[in-house]
Amino acid sequence: MRNYTALTAAALIVASAGAADAKRGDDDHRLSDSGGRYCSVSPDAVKLSADQASAKASLLGYSDIRKVEWDDGCWEVYAFDKSGQRVEVYLHPVSGDVVKVERD
Repeated sequence: MRNYTALTAAALIVASAGAADAKRGDDDHRLSDSGGRYCSVSPDAVKLSADQASAKASLLGYSDIRKVEWDDGCWEVYAFDKSGQRVEVYLHPVSGDVVKVERD
């Protein structure tokens, strides 16, 4: 009986994950880094503005912010890191957390 309950629970988890993926649709552009974090959010979530994303990047220590643009569901900030290296910083659209950093 215990194995049946565990299998049923596992099947429900897999089924609900599949339903969530199907429900997500084409508007969900997910950018992931090696940590598995994503920029996907619900369509009705309150997202940061470009100015807020720029301010968040500045608070995180990035400087000389050149451009902020929407890319694959994230805010992409072109700036310089603390060591002076040019970077592209991807910020989560709601929390402003760093999702990915690309160095030039």
